[in-house]
Amino acid sequence: YSSSKDDRIPTVTVPVASMSLEAGRKVEFGDIAIMKLTPAQMKAQNITGAYMSNTKQIIGRVLKKAIKALEESKGKAQCRQVWMDYFKSP
Repeated sequence: YSSSKDDRIPTVTVPVASMSLEAGRKVEFGDIAIMKLTPAQMKAQNITGAYMSNTKQIIGRVLKKAIKALEESKGKAQCRQVWMDYFKSP
């Protein structure tokens, strides 16, 4: 967790797809957006359990299925599914 100096509410770093990505694409740095979410925001977006929080775990991997950008997924961060369920096996 980290905390903003302004409001002191703890936040979690959550990488999400910055744009819609097609299956078979090798994820690059520019494909990832970083969000800072509070625990309440994570719960509201159904982000539970384990997820890849470090971009180094994500960059260079190949998507096994397409993923929608955050705006196209009705504001729901798809980080948990994307970064754990969307990759092809090495």
